[in-house]
Formats: sequence, C-alpha cells, structure tokens
Amino acid sequence: VAAAWALGVFLVVGSSFCSRSLLGFQAPLFLPVRLRSQGSRRGLAMRGLAPAASLDELAAADEFLQTWDREDRARRKAGIAPAEAIPEAEKLRAALRIQISEGMTSVRFGLMAENGLEAVKAMKSWTTALQLPVRGVATVGDDGQAADKKEVAAGPVYVKYMYKEGEGATLAYMKRHVGATRGVHINPDREDGELRMYGDFPLELFDLAEGA
Repeated sequence: VAAAWALGVFLVVGSSFCSRSLLGFQAPLFLPVRLRSQGSRRGLAMRGLAPAASLDELAAADEFLQTWDREDRARRKAGIAPAEAIPEAEKLRAALRIQISEGMTSVRFGLMAENGLEAVKAMKSWTTALQLPVRGVATVGDDGQAADKKEVAAGPVYVKYMYKEGEGATLAYMKRHVGATRGVHINPDREDGELRMYGDFPLELFDLAEGA
C-alpha cells in the first residue's frame, strides 16, 4: 500500500499532519510533489481544457454517454463478463472531454476502487487527461475525521474529487468503500443548468489513451 504514496504525486506535509477544514471536518493534507501552475479559472484553457462545445456537440455527447451507461448496466445485470477492451473507448473519452470543456462551472467525480493505489492512479489519469487541477488527497474515516492512510488504503476505497469554477486546485478525500461497485461516476455542471450524471466508467479509461 505504501507504493500508493510513492507514485510521485502526493506527500505528507511535515512530520505531523498539516490539516484544514474539509467539508466540515479536519483532515490531513497531502500535497503534490510536482505542482503545475494552477492560475484562475480563465487560465484553464491555456493548460489544455477543450474550447467551449456547441449545443449540438453537448447534446450528442450527452446522448452517447447515457446510451453507453445504459448498455453497460444491462451487460452487467445480465452477468456478461467485461470485454478485454472498453467498448467505444475513444468515443467515450471524446464525449467526456466535451462535457469537461469551457462553460463547465463545476464537476464532481466519485472513484470506487479496490485499494488506495488504484484509486489515486485513476484520479491522476482522469484529472490529467481532462486538464483538471488537484492538490492531493485527505484520508478520512467513517466518522468524517482524519484517518490512517495506510489502513484505509489497504482495502476498497471511495475517492471524491470536486472542482468548482474560480477555486483553483482542489483537495480530494478518500474513505473506505462498502460494496462491489468499481469505476468512476461523474457529475459535470455547465452554464445551462442541466443536470448531468454519468457512469460508472472504467477506472482505467484514460490510462489506455495515448497522450492522455
């Protein structure tokens, strides 16, 4: 499990945990070893966030993501084993990039994985591919208080990531996960106010993309 924190992404600040209020509780703060320039929300386009999509592109992406999700749920309900390759992976990545383009006001990810290493790796690949800033991960227990990272990361975990317009880099948090579900669900908010919720998508979706 210690390998999770040797990915070159996160480190503990100081010998004692540095903490801050996170969603109403105090949590240990982990900061990235290699910081990117975060800047303001206006600077996201300079870091590679896709230009604003047209209404037709957004509608087509929304329809594709919902259709993919329905078909994936149907396959799982029928007990069909996952294919070696993710169905229509490139179209899936493209549709997600359209949703995470200029005009997005906030986005939330929920990542459910077998352990902390897998979850952190997935969060890094998703946020990197979608050009979203992240500061690190705080580990919390079921009571919402700071928890031992090694203990929590040893088993199934849920990582929640949120980005809101104008707030720059975001601190995610990790807690134990109960249940068999594995994958990523995503809830992007855009200026049109439409409710968008998609997933669960494969954790490794952006690991497999060239240049993601």
